[in-house]
Amino acid sequence: MSSTKLNKGLAILGIFLMILGTGFFSWYEFWGGREALHYGNVVVLSEEAIEGKIINKEDLVYLSIDKQLIREDTIVNPDDVIGKSAKHYIAPYQKLHSNYFDKADLVLGKGEYIAPIPMDWILTVPDTLRRGDEIIIYSATYESELNKPQVVASSNNSSTNQDKKNSTTDTNGGPILPVGKSDEWVELFSTTVAYVKDSANQEVITTSTTDRLNGSASISKVELVATTDEIKKIEEQIKNGGKLIIMYGNKE
Repeated sequence: MSSTKLNKGLAILGIFLMILGTGFFSWYEFWGGREALHYGNVVVLSEEAIEGKIINKEDLVYLSIDKQLIREDTIVNPDDVIGKSAKHYIAPYQKLHSNYFDKADLVLGKGEYIAPIPMDWILTVPDTLRRGDEIIIYSATYESELNKPQVVASSNNSSTNQDKKNSTTDTNGGPILPVGKSDEWVELFSTTVAYVKDSANQEVITTSTTDRLNGSASISKVELVATTDEIKKIEEQIKNGGKLIIMYGNKE
């Protein structure tokens, strides 16, 4: 009797497992199971975006890709990019990452202004400098033959300020700022770059999608966010024979 019940129970279990297996197979192959298990939706642009374009909801669509290709910084939520501006050219239907975008507008705080800095006040400025970058401004007195504007090549934006003090190079890779030539480096303040422009007063933008090494033109004008007190600090240093050194850094 017990053997009969056991066989009946096993038969019912077998039928249940067969139905379950058939259902899983059908779901996996025909009802989207494969995509649900192995693919995920990411946000992409339906059309190309040039640098500075403000991203709207209508610009975005979902694209299903292999989950193994989705990184931590891959954009999967449209709200993460709507209202932001593209940092560089972005092709349509390309996987998006958070570092492709920046805040759309430069918001000035109370008492802040956009201050153009004459190039003859500047001793060095990275040629990879772009709008919205956080910088630190130093003043230093150098021998007269070095007191002319220099745009220095930068291959790594994440270098520390001390590294940049010790390894500043000209556009040909040679040293232009021997540390021993400086009387003293004075840190003036940290701020944000408002605009970087070329000789035709056009904004210098990045033309590469992978790094900043390719710009649309050479830097001829730098405009900073500054208060009147910060501008006075700069003017005082210039009157005393100083030159400005602009480096990447965090705004305090």
